[in-house]
Amino acid sequence: MIALFFLGACSQEEVFEDLIGDDVSLEEFQAVDFTKKDQLDPQCLTYFENMALFITATSSHLNNRDIQAMRYLPLDEEKALNPILEEISEVEIEDDEGNLISFYDLSIADRGQFLEGWTVQNAILMDEKIQTLGPESDVVNYLEVQNNAVALVLEDFRDQPIDHMIRTAQSMGGSNEIYGLIVTAVKEAMEKREEELFGSDGARLGDYMRTHLDPWDILPNSVVLSQLKQHAVRGHLIMSIPRHTWLSRYLFYTLPGAFDLYYHTGKYPPGHTSIITLNGSQIVDDRTRFAISARNSTNLNSGGVTTEYIERDWNCVSVVSRVRKLRWKRWGFRWIYPTSTQINNAISYAESRIGTPYCRDANFLGINTPYYAFITAKDRTNCFICTTITWRSYDRQGFNTHRVLARWMPTIAPIDIYLSSNVETRYRVH
Repeated sequence: MIALFFLGACSQEEVFEDLIGDDVSLEEFQAVDFTKKDQLDPQCLTYFENMALFITATSSHLNNRDIQAMRYLPLDEEKALNPILEEISEVEIEDDEGNLISFYDLSIADRGQFLEGWTVQNAILMDEKIQTLGPESDVVNYLEVQNNAVALVLEDFRDQPIDHMIRTAQSMGGSNEIYGLIVTAVKEAMEKREEELFGSDGARLGDYMRTHLDPWDILPNSVVLSQLKQHAVRGHLIMSIPRHTWLSRYLFYTLPGAFDLYYHTGKYPPGHTSIITLNGSQIVDDRTRFAISARNSTNLNSGGVTTEYIERDWNCVSVVSRVRKLRWKRWGFRWIYPTSTQINNAISYAESRIGTPYCRDANFLGINTPYYAFITAKDRTNCFICTTITWRSYDRQGFNTHRVLARWMPTIAPIDIYLSSNVETRYRVH
């Protein structure tokens, strides 16, 4: 997939804004800043409050042994581990002696204290990213529709004691039954919103694109080159993020066939993400292949995992981001970043897949439904899209870059990597 425009127009003062701050020491924990809670966009806070409520309501009676048993069940088994519980079970927590433990090793009281900090800190991170996108982005509405759908499913649990929550959850069929209700509710709510915007079967898609989109946010090659020479870091991600989040979501999840209509027209903004493979000092000119991803092509027989360069792929507004994850104590957190070995392994995996086709048409899979491979790309290794090669390369190293509530989707949109707490914006290319 080719890189397109995004992040919206910026004021002159922001053009070369460097977002890099002092690195957080890996040796020191810091406390969650609860004073920021009232300053956050309500949708960011609600998003993680809903996740915490689901975790409390459906798994307070489980311990780490229970969770590990669920992890190894087949995915179609009704007691298999769902993505929300999987997310919280994979969070790294240190006890007072410095040993790594699971969330499900904590006492009920400590779990509640932990989730309070986890909710606020992750909301702070998401709020920062939304502010970076600027007022032109519709990402807040994108979150609001999902939050409202989840809230309806979880309404029965609000303001209940934990014991009552557990009994209610069990009477509703348990964790996965409620998770299934959430998935269905979110899917239906998002489809309803898409129909409001684009009409049934995309009937108003063309009109929407003509009235809402400007041409690509293209930059001169020399401008991008000068900034990437300073700020590209091997192992970081580079992403173009759409300001029209609903359109990106629709074209990723609902109507990927729109590639044929809008690819290479300047009116197709799905976003794009890649792994940077060179440090800035190694980028010689605008044809230096400095990144790797999967690209679409109008030719069914081409495209797929390939290396990328500025002139063809990245002459646009973008963000450079670092992969990371949080390590917690009951009272604070610190950042863990990939080691050089993990970065090399992630890049090596992506490079080993060069030549693997793009998940575009499914005929090569023996399936006649167009774009079936695209919309189920997350579970595939016989083809990739830009987000799935990026996600899988780091997921193999223990860094999951997929936003938690979006993990039920069979593919990944760039906005869902951007909003992940495990991805940190480091620099904006303007």
